[in-house]
Amino acid sequence: MNWYPGHMKKTYEMLKENLKIVNLVLIILDSRVPRSSLNPELDKLITNKEKIYILNKSDISDKKINNDWIKYFRNNKITIVENNSLKNKKNKELFDKIEDVETKLKEKYSKKGFKNKTIKILIVGVPNTGKSTFINYLTKRKSVKTGNKPGVTRGKQWIKVKSKYEILDTPGVLWPNLKDDNIKYNLAVTGLIKDNIIDDVELSIYLINYLKEDYIDNLRERYKINIESDDPYIEILNKISAKKGFILKNHEIDYDRTAATILKDFRNGALGKISLEKPQEGNNG
Repeated sequence: MNWYPGHMKKTYEMLKENLKIVNLVLIILDSRVPRSSLNPELDKLITNKEKIYILNKSDISDKKINNDWIKYFRNNKITIVENNSLKNKKNKELFDKIEDVETKLKEKYSKKGFKNKTIKILIVGVPNTGKSTFINYLTKRKSVKTGNKPGVTRGKQWIKVKSKYEILDTPGVLWPNLKDDNIKYNLAVTGLIKDNIIDDVELSIYLINYLKEDYIDNLRERYKINIESDDPYIEILNKISAKKGFILKNHEIDYDRTAATILKDFRNGALGKISLEKPQEGNNG
């Protein structure tokens, strides 16, 4: 599985340089797969910085499981906030957490004789976790580029938020050694790695096998089909195909189109609020 793009090494080097000058790191996770979207290599890099984990896309994940993840992270002394970047309402908890860190840092700098020091925030995450949407949400689209800063890779721009923060977005970064098959599939199913890495039909089978155990009603309601949790995945695929009319000229089922539809419905939330990982599980069920 060739899934680690060549530019990722350069991205890691850029991150290392930026970490020297930032005060706070916001780590964006996909709330549907918090474990799979937490890059362990990034976690190793960010050991001595203030950090907040963002459980992003919370509008399309299971609320109860989101709460379980929040408890899990907080029990492990990790600051985490649930977030939906697409809603207009201000996420008070998120901004309160950032201001808590700001107050803590300014007290620290004040003791060293530095006053009115701007807090520099680095935003990181694997690809497609919603970093750009999150930045637009954070800045309310009233951001001003402040130009290149020392130690920042050429071409990278800081964004100034009012007079309080400077934010740097970074390219999504994966990790080279991925041995856990469940993580591979979770990243692919949620669209966090390129679509051509794993075949759509294979991905849809993986997803159906999970959904029929924990979210069978979501499948029933979305596709108006009568299925049971012990039905084979192929029978479920066939019923969805028949209901959608995805039949080829030779009367064979168009599995490619059916699979693409199921994946699209899952990724955009049309299948409902679904989480693929629970904190008490070492992997995806």
